[in-house]
Amino acid sequence: MILNPTPVSTRDLSYDAKTGTFTAEASSLPAPGRVYDDACDFGYTVISHLSGTKVVFVEDFQQRDRDDILYTVYLPTHESGRRIDGIRLHVFND
Repeated sequence: MILNPTPVSTRDLSYDAKTGTFTAEASSLPAPGRVYDDACDFGYTVISHLSGTKVVFVEDFQQRDRDDILYTVYLPTHESGRRIDGIRLHVFND
């Protein structure tokens, strides 16, 4: 079952319509929360400030350099557990 991890308004994110990518700096967001009741995956519930629509994003991978995490990529998931194509969330480590 999908939980309701940490809520984040689209007001708190930047959006690039060309790439379908929401972005934010880690310091401007609360910590991500658990996405599934039977796993330890972390993510966010992104809530549209225009429509109120909620989409759960789950961590997919971390882009790293030699010393640090550069950013974390979160992908949207459907209640069925399948992924939703076309949008993503990048949270940059600042």
